[in-house]
Amino acid sequence: GMKMPGPLDIPLPEPEREPLNLDPFLIAPDNRVKTQEVLTQCDPFLPRPPAPRYLCRKRGVDAFTQVEDGELMVGDKKTNELFVFHEEIKPVVSILCDKTIEQALTEVEEAHELSEHQTFREEWRERR
Repeated sequence: GMKMPGPLDIPLPEPEREPLNLDPFLIAPDNRVKTQEVLTQCDPFLPRPPAPRYLCRKRGVDAFTQVEDGELMVGDKKTNELFVFHEEIKPVVSILCDKTIEQALTEVEEAHELSEHQTFREEWRERR
């Protein structure tokens, strides 16, 4: 007998397609900007006199400090110096020395640790 056509055997109707003009999308438009050369419209600036030097107004009352001989105490000595270098520098020098020694000790400990590690590795390789 004759085989009955199945639903997939029936051809689909051709879709109706209208032709579409793609030229506006495929051809670059001519977008030239019109330019025109024009001379400046403002007058040239005249030379300006130099500005006077700015001085701010005085405000308040001027203060002053006078140190009489032997008025200040540094340790157990009287002095007229507001800043005694050899006394003021002591904490700075102390910290610099402490930090330098601390850094040196850290570097020595690290070097010792590295040499111990290297010795251990060499002994371990020999045992294998």
